[in-house]
Amino acid sequence: MLQVQTTENPAEFIKLKDCMTPQALDSVIESLRIDYFFMPFCYGYIILGCHGASLLAGKFLKRFFSLLITFPAAAWIFDLVENIYHEKWLTNFPIDEKVFEVVHYLILAKFALALFAFIVSITYLIFKSLSIIKRKKVMWQD
Repeated sequence: MLQVQTTENPAEFIKLKDCMTPQALDSVIESLRIDYFFMPFCYGYIILGCHGASLLAGKFLKRFFSLLITFPAAAWIFDLVENIYHEKWLTNFPIDEKVFEVVHYLILAKFALALFAFIVSITYLIFKSLSIIKRKKVMWQD
């Protein structure tokens, strides 16, 4: 599946597709269809992480995390577009080189946006949680 997503050009994609057995091709197409059910959980949890961070944040960071919520939402849309085109291309739909290039950049943007939002929100939540625990320990010592 990852090989299908990371092909650099249409010729490489077609070569990869032609090397697949019919069962392998069906398996990849089925994986793309299953991915539609996985997406809400994956991107939804990242969105919840960003929202949780915005609830704990101060005024400036609250705005930052509110904006950061749009990153996994955009990544989700990019993932939908990517899967639609990959499914079409795997079922012998003609590949336009410009569209292939756009989809390739959407894949890169999808990973960058989702990972950035995940790493930033989780890091903030961990540090915020540690500071709350530390504060509670200090309060118990008084």
